[in-house]
Amino acid sequence: MRAHKFTIYFGMILLLIVIFAVFQDYGISTDEDRRSEYGKAIYNYFATGFADETAQNMGYASYYGGAADLLGEVVTRLFPFSPHESRHLLWALFGFCGICGVYKLATIFISDQQIRPCAGIFAALIIILTPGYFGSIFINPKDIPFATCYIWSLYLYLKLLQALPEIKPKAVILFGLVTGLALGIRVVGAFLILPYVLGVLFWCFTLETKVRQKYGLSSVLIHVLLYLILPAVTVAYLTMIFAWPWAHSAPLTNPITALMEFSDYTAWKKTTLLDGEFYAADQIPRYYLLQYLLIQLPELFLAASMTGLIQGLILLYRKEYKSMSLIAVIVAVIAGFGPVIISLIKGSTIYSGYRQFIFSVLILAALSGASSAYFIFKLKQTGKMFLYRVTLLSVTVLALQVGIKIIKLHPYQYSYYNNFVGGIAGAYRRFELDYWALSYREAAQGILAHMPQHLSGASKINVLVCDSRHSIIPFLDERFAIVKKPNHAHFVVRRHRKNCPMNRKWQLIHRTVREGVPLSEVYLTSLGQQIITQ
Repeated sequence: MRAHKFTIYFGMILLLIVIFAVFQDYGISTDEDRRSEYGKAIYNYFATGFADETAQNMGYASYYGGAADLLGEVVTRLFPFSPHESRHLLWALFGFCGICGVYKLATIFISDQQIRPCAGIFAALIIILTPGYFGSIFINPKDIPFATCYIWSLYLYLKLLQALPEIKPKAVILFGLVTGLALGIRVVGAFLILPYVLGVLFWCFTLETKVRQKYGLSSVLIHVLLYLILPAVTVAYLTMIFAWPWAHSAPLTNPITALMEFSDYTAWKKTTLLDGEFYAADQIPRYYLLQYLLIQLPELFLAASMTGLIQGLILLYRKEYKSMSLIAVIVAVIAGFGPVIISLIKGSTIYSGYRQFIFSVLILAALSGASSAYFIFKLKQTGKMFLYRVTLLSVTVLALQVGIKIIKLHPYQYSYYNNFVGGIAGAYRRFELDYWALSYREAAQGILAHMPQHLSGASKINVLVCDSRHSIIPFLDERFAIVKKPNHAHFVVRRHRKNCPMNRKWQLIHRTVREGVPLSEVYLTSLGQQIITQ
């Protein structure tokens, strides 16, 4: 047990060291500018004593709770880094907490005290070695904080459920706060109501006969309602609306309005790439999410998921689950995959890979890690040492393989694709790569490197940016201006996106490349060539 604790603490410290070492390497995502504006508007709302109502009139941005955005604005005033670096560090710390949540949740599913720490460690390893998650924790302003609060809400709920009928007020308050934070980032977290209600009902069926006879089922349910459900709902609701100015104007109806809007989200009007075809928002195939999960999750994750599923079905068939562990698994499955199933059935607008469902990936990692760890432990316990060693060797090889990929792709880990599609080389021009335009930071460095000394004065240099101009502006100085027409531009920054301009007369001067694949390119136009050669 001491070895397990050492491994856990050593791993946590090492991960924090890595986070602090690399958080300044990342560019600015396309979502960051809008979220930072929203966070600043919320901060001003409170700073002016609710007089500045800008945050209540920002279109679809106002439909989101502002908990994470307000925190992002606060840290820019507290941390000794640039504004975007401060926010990146905040989101990375959210992501770190998400990994800790995966560890804790995985231990809930295992009743065997010997296996429990291993289950948590293996689950945490799986999610750490998921490039799409590791890369996103530095640059995703909504989905990472939401996923972290979502998984911690689920863990705290399951802990409360396992302790019933005993209810600790501090645990209820903490559960309400975390759940409220999740709702205060994305109100669609209200889906958790379904698995939480079902969890209480399942628990009622597992009550011992002597407890039912002594207190009565109705008395127990009233006890749960008065001391768990009502206090938790109250705390969660107040936490949700606290940093949500738009909800302040109509606290009861506006959150419901936002939930209805997001259940049929139509505001996104761009295109997304799938298997070489660009699809409009209302034409995205229903299999989009499943295909991206299969090709963006690493082989280690997929192998653990398959192993975990088979092991879980075997345990269910043999009736080896303890009742509370089974309830925990059922509640987690509903919480993690219920939204996915609903989205697939409805044909909801899904884009940019699986990032909107990172919370589901965290839960899947916890379930897969717990079940796979149980499988590996049982191999050793039953004396099947050859299979045990082969399994450990396979895990090691797959972990090293994806670990090396994480290093090679830095800081664009979120662009990772597994070997089923041929890595990012096989995904190039077929699937989304740097859709958040992080590579525009390197593109800006490429432009600056080609600026001649004689233009360093008052000369204005025009840059045309194919989408996501906010991802490059902070990395250019006052000499540069962003323009919209190619014939006015001296430099053109482009990605493989639909409608990105291109001219054969332009000169390629910089290319951001990972594993031989260009993520973005900088071209010197004919106008730019004339000025630079003067």
